[in-house]
Order: sequence, then C-alpha cells, then structure tokens
Amino acid sequence: MTTPEPYFFPPLWEQRRRHIADTLYAHKVQSVLEPRASLLNAKAQLLPGYMDKTEPRVDPLTITLYHGDGTIPICGLSADAVVCSEVIEHVYPDQVSALTQAVFGGYRPRLAVFTTPNAEFNVNFPNLHYGTPQAMFRDADHKFEWTRDEFRQWAQDCADTYGYDAGFVDVGRQMRNAAAGFVACGGCTQMAVFVRRTAPEQQYQHQDSGERCGQPPQLLESIEYPVFSGRRMAAKQLEALVEETARTEAMDGVFTLEQLWGRPKIQQQFKRRAALRVWVIGNQLFSQTDHDTFCLERRR
Repeated sequence: MTTPEPYFFPPLWEQRRRHIADTLYAHKVQSVLEPRASLLNAKAQLLPGYMDKTEPRVDPLTITLYHGDGTIPICGLSADAVVCSEVIEHVYPDQVSALTQAVFGGYRPRLAVFTTPNAEFNVNFPNLHYGTPQAMFRDADHKFEWTRDEFRQWAQDCADTYGYDAGFVDVGRQMRNAAAGFVACGGCTQMAVFVRRTAPEQQYQHQDSGERCGQPPQLLESIEYPVFSGRRMAAKQLEALVEETARTEAMDGVFTLEQLWGRPKIQQQFKRRAALRVWVIGNQLFSQTDHDTFCLERRR
C-alpha cells in the first residue's frame, strides 16, 4: 500500500497570503508596495483575467508594475505597507543590507511584512538532506535559508536600527499525512511584521538621506481592475452561491473563509470579510471548526 504524501491544508502559499492579507486588513492598509524576486510572467499574472471581468471586485484596484533594482528605492514612491514575501532568500547575502535600507530607510512604510523559509523545517523534507553535507535549499535560486534564530536576529536588528517594533508568526506548522518522525520546529514559513514607531520623516539611527532614492526604474504597466456596480442577490440565491463555492473548494468537507472570499461574486455581495464570516457562522449549512475554518453540514 502506497503511503500518502504529506501536504499542507490549506496549501502553504494560501496560508502565507492569508496571514499577510489579515495583517494588512488589521492595520487598515490602503496601498502596498511588493518587490518580487523575478519579473518572469509578472505582467501576465497581474492582468485582469476572465473572472475579474465577469465577477468584478468591490473596491477599486490599480497595479503599477516597475522593472528595476529592488535594493534601490524608487524616488517619490510611497505606500502604507511593503510586503516582501519569499523574496529576501533570493538576494545575495552581501545585498541583504541594501534591501533592508531600501525598505526601512527609503520607503519608511508604517507597516512591513517579510516572509522566508524556515531552514529548520527542512528536516521534514527528506530529499533536502537537512543537517548533512548534502543539504539542499528548497529552491535552486535561493542564496540562503535562515533558521528561526537567524531570521529573528536580522529582524530585531532592523527594528532597532530603523525605529520599528517587530513581531513574528509561524506559518504552516503542521502537515497532513506527516511522517511518524515529523519534527515540530516552528512553521515551514516564518513571517516578521514590522510596525513603525516613528513618523516617516523622523530621522532614524545612522540615516543617510542622500541614499534614499535611486535612478527611476522602467515603468512597464499601470493596470486598472473592473469594479462591481450591481445589485444584491436574493437570500436564497446568496445561500446557493456560498454553498456551491464551499462544496467546490472543500477538502474532506472542510473549507476556509479565504476560499469563499476568493470568489469575486461573494465579495460583491458581502463587501467585507467580516460580514461574510458573520453570515457563515450564523448559517445552519456550516459549522465552525476553527477561527476561519468550517465544515459543510448535510442538508436536512
């Protein structure tokens, strides 16, 4: 009998994005700057797709895509938050300080979020040979992978230098069908959340204002997403929409609020995640198993 492969549920990328989104919503962020490790397929991934046009979003969204050096801040560009999700491990170690300076010294956002692999979790992936001379990184393009102590030391140094408070989140702590020898060592992904203590114009330790901006990058595209302007569904139609989405997304009868919220047509009707959550909790078709995880109940 074949042993089932271990996996994350929800998928690790979704858990990561959900933690990031929840953090941005909690801090009422309206604008985000997100450096990426690669330009490959970036424009194609960001263009409105079929569902964006047939099920438009509720809030206006404009995405401006630049091509430049992520370690040099863009003059005149600012945002409430900077998100570096799975980026820093693609930067050569001698350029990490430049990326840090660009984010915290150049942009000075009131919120910054960094995620990166937790190297210690690699012990649960036998093919990576963690702790041996044959040890490998999770991706061939990774320049390093930090342990929890290394990541926290870097984050605390950033916070102390640039005037932020740092907090930490473990993402993907457990796997389904995990091997008997599964090692609990934090999350597969580690996340640091930085909240600025000072006003953006206030001087931070060792600031050199002459290095805050670089040469203008190449502006590739400015993308405007369609916005919904329709009417609210009747109660029965709304219930059918949510139930159909839940049944489509559920694994073993379990689904997450994020999976429902990922359907633009549901966003159109509820406007806000909090309203959707209250509605699902109060509907007899579903039972809550965790904060944002639910089970489908059989129709009576």
